[in-house]
Amino acid sequence: MPVIVVPESYDGPEMYLNARCGDEVADRALMEQFNIKLDSRRMMPMSTRDVEEIANFGRYGGYVTSRTLQDWVVSRQRAWGTPIPMILSADGKTAVPLTDEQLPLLQGQAPGTKVACDRG
Repeated sequence: MPVIVVPESYDGPEMYLNARCGDEVADRALMEQFNIKLDSRRMMPMSTRDVEEIANFGRYGGYVTSRTLQDWVVSRQRAWGTPIPMILSADGKTAVPLTDEQLPLLQGQAPGTKVACDRG
């Protein structure tokens, strides 16, 4: 996964959970900084609807996801588990990652089972 370094002059939101930095100038500067080449001959203008249709045809999407959805990764993976499985305490105030010994945790496996939440 590429590391994106945000310039000090960036005045956008602290958490921008979109695939792009948010503006063409920042994207172009990052591409130049990390020597990322863009082959403009392979680019074609597409509308959002075009992208949705391609994703729908390939069965890997086909709908718009809100850029303001802060937990989109967790939301999209609800059926098959979060990237880092977490355990919530009974009061819902504490969340800790599962230990290696507790993996894999499968959906519906031992529902209601009490697990120690102390990781001190």
